[in-house]
Amino acid sequence: NIPENRLQIHFDEIPSEEIRTTLKSRGFRWSRKNEAWQRQLTQNAIYDARRILNISASANPGIGSGNDSQQAAPSPLSAEETSLDVPLAPDGQICFLL
Repeated sequence: NIPENRLQIHFDEIPSEEIRTTLKSRGFRWSRKNEAWQRQLTQNAIYDARRILNISASANPGIGSGNDSQQAAPSPLSAEETSLDVPLAPDGQICFLL
C-alpha cells in the first residue's frame, strides 16, 4: 500500500502459527482495519516478505536491487524507486507472483 507506506500481506485463510510467529519476529503486525499483516514499506520489508513467503528474487526480478541483505538499515522507498523497482497492480498495491 504505497499511499500508506506499508507492505501488506493478505492471506486467503489464517496462516499457520509458525508463519504468524515468523511475521511477528520480522516486524510485521496484524492490522484489523486492513485485514493484512503489514510493516513499513522498505527494501528490508520486501526482502523479509520474500523470505517468509519463499518467493525468489528471480520470480520477480523487478523487486529490489538483488542485494537487499547488504542494506544496513531500512529506508522508505521514494516514489521514483517504487515505480522503477516494484511491480504494481492497477490499484497501487505491490504484486508478488506466487
